[in-house]
Amino acid sequence: MSEIEAKTLIEQVEQAETIEKTYTETIKEQDTSADVVSASCDICNHECSADTEKTLSTEISKRKTVITQKFTKLKEINKNKQTIAEQKKVQGEASCAQAQKSKNPAEKKKYLQMCTDLKIEASKIITEVTIERSTIEEQQRQEEHILQEETESIITQKETKNVDTQKIQEINKSKLIESQATRITKETEEQISVIKQKVQTERYEQQVITSQTTVMEKQVTNIQQQIEQTEQTIIREIQEEKEESDDAGEEVDEAGLESEEELTKVIEEKKTDLEEKKTSVTTSVETYTSKTTELESTIETTTKKMTEIKEKIDKKTTETNTLVSTREELKTQLKVVAVSEKSKIQESIDKITTDITSYKKETETMTSEREEIVIEETTARTELTFTSQSLKQATIEKEKIEEQITVTQVVIDSKKEETTE
Repeated sequence: MSEIEAKTLIEQVEQAETIEKTYTETIKEQDTSADVVSASCDICNHECSADTEKTLSTEISKRKTVITQKFTKLKEINKNKQTIAEQKKVQGEASCAQAQKSKNPAEKKKYLQMCTDLKIEASKIITEVTIERSTIEEQQRQEEHILQEETESIITQKETKNVDTQKIQEINKSKLIESQATRITKETEEQISVIKQKVQTERYEQQVITSQTTVMEKQVTNIQQQIEQTEQTIIREIQEEKEESDDAGEEVDEAGLESEEELTKVIEEKKTDLEEKKTSVTTSVETYTSKTTELESTIETTTKKMTEIKEKIDKKTTETNTLVSTREELKTQLKVVAVSEKSKIQESIDKITTDITSYKKETETMTSEREEIVIEETTARTELTFTSQSLKQATIEKEKIEEQITVTQVVIDSKKEETTE
């Protein structure tokens, strides 16, 4: 019975030593693995882009995980050592008990030796475990403290960089607003200049129209005076012929009849001239009406084109300003990102610069086209004003001629009746 217990005790001691050796090799491998992981994290911290919060959070979480895993394993190994020490202590006490029970001096000496060795070894392991536990806890606190300091440093740097980025964005925004204000001022001045030219042109055309109207009114007045003089001459001749007819009898009546016929013929010729003049004026009215319609269509078309081009210019200007702002942000990022990211950002900056140049050329082309359309519209409006005034004058002249024709026809009919009588 005592030999079986001794063998069992020896097997347990050997098993404990094997376990201890295995855990010792494991902890060495774990330390090396932890160093490799930590080194890889350091490389990642330098090479990867840590400019976003997602990257920062991932790296911090990774470092925390490595530290936690490392010291959890160390504590587990320390705990296993503590268990081995307790087992050896128990085994030592069991050997002491066997030594007291044994009556064989050699066997008793063997158990006493095992009791002493196991207790010494257990005491030694317990001391090492206690010191090791304190060392592990201290190392964990130090590494966590270092990680905390690094995290705070990174956060501080990021906040500083965010403040700098915000300042740069505000500066770019101010520049953009200033550029827009300058552009609006320039466009306003151009519009004012165009309006002034338009007003001056309209004033000149109005003066020309007024002058032509005055000339036409004088011509109409002269024609009316001529008609009145002719009518008065005819009436005076008729009265003289009537007086001569009363004195001279039938011979005078015959002469008066011939005179009346000649007068009627003159009035009919006058009527024919008025009808020809009416035809000419009617043609002018139709021409002016057609031209007015054409000019109104031109003005409507040019106004529509101006609106469309203005919308395109505004759209291109907005896109250009957005690209400028984006380019400035990328230039700011270019100063803080990792080397591996700089080439990509520089390519984006170059592409945006090319797009900005292209947009500016398109805007300049559309601005020139818009100026040409403004000139075309201004010219059309000036011609429309002149044509409208001419149409109005021609219409008035046509109405006066129609009145004269009506009066002439009445006189002709009256003369014919008198001649018939």
